[in-house]
Amino acid sequence: MIEIRVRDERRGRPDRRQLLIARGRCRVSRHGLGEPDTVVGFDPVSFLRFVAGQASARELFLSGALSVDGSLLVAAELPSFFRFPEPDPDPG
Repeated sequence: MIEIRVRDERRGRPDRRQLLIARGRCRVSRHGLGEPDTVVGFDPVSFLRFVAGQASARELFLSGALSVDGSLLVAAELPSFFRFPEPDPDPG
């Protein structure tokens, strides 16, 4: 199980989602599915850059914009579990 935390300075606590990925499916919960094996933390801008495909997990980790508590291998593989948007080659 992976927990994603996006820092929220206004509330003083992170927005949290737990992902349980198994057998080609992903279950997401706000309220917790149990104790996560790996916790991945982002600031809001870095999270948006990550999900938009504008920054890799590796790049964000090396710059300090992504933190990992638990398995670095699981965190590094996280992007491979999802299809990220790609820019339209012909926007017009």
